Amino acid sequence: MDQELPVCTVHRNAQSYADLVMRSMTYDCDRLTVYLQGRDFGFVRVAFDNPRGFRLLDEGDLCSFWEKYHTGNGWLYEVQSGGWLDLESTRADFLTPHMYPNGLVEYLLVCDKCISVLTSQKPDIIELGKPPGDAETAQPNAG
Repeated sequence: MDQELPVCTVHRNAQSYADLVMRSMTYDCDRLTVYLQGRDFGFVRVAFDNPRGFRLLDEGDLCSFWEKYHTGNGWLYEVQSGGWLDLESTRADFLTPHMYPNGLVEYLLVCDKCISVLTSQKPDIIELGKPPGDAETAQPNAG
């Protein structure tokens, strides 16, 4: 079976991070929260309220994405086609799309692990720390 190649766009608030790794992921039935760490302690928290579904895979299981969709371009992508939602939609008993008449959005978070999220809401992204010496966090000159 030939699978359609993925088509994604980088989320506007998900700039590239060097050496990005997932530090934790929690799900409490209402919210999926992922903490990511880049080089020099740059942390990001991304949260998805009321996700319909999510899956975690090793990056090696999504090789068809890596030519275009990697941390060098951004770490969060909106998947337009060819992703997990399309794959699940091939099953006759996959009811989720019918429960959301305004549509679902698939997001793909990429780092050392890959998280696909199906949701009807935009993610909440907060940068929790910048690398030491970053111009935005440097102390003002006291002189």
